[in-house]
Amino acid sequence: MTVVAGTTPKQHDGWMWDLTVPGNNDHDFYVIAGTSGVLVHNETYTFLPSQSSKDTIAVIGKRPDALEASSWEGHEVFSLPDYSGPRNVKWIEGIIQKRQAVYLGSEINDATLAGAEPGGQSQYALELNQLLKGGYTFTGDGQYMIPG
Repeated sequence: MTVVAGTTPKQHDGWMWDLTVPGNNDHDFYVIAGTSGVLVHNETYTFLPSQSSKDTIAVIGKRPDALEASSWEGHEVFSLPDYSGPRNVKWIEGIIQKRQAVYLGSEINDATLAGAEPGGQSQYALELNQLLKGGYTFTGDGQYMIPG
């Protein structure tokens, strides 16, 4: 067990973000939810291909949006320290291979699909296209993509 030192606990209602625990993704920790302690484990990718099960829901979207889901039970977010476009492609290939459902963490609009360069595509747009080419379709509510 590791005790976090040098912080002062504060009561806070609402969303909390970015609880990062260093290490090799071999950590669990408790948070207080109401009056109960809840065991939490971050489920993010630390190697490729993902070792998660087919039942785990992959999350894609613009990075800040996707990271919000990193603590959701049964969901996983691509988060490697040495990120690259080709590694992202490999991650999506693993999703397609396992036929995982995909949660869309960002809206699909011009702002989320446009790349940094004029006429370019964002990583999110590239992920969506890769999934579509892999036979995925959108659910009726537009929040997920599922294998066809």
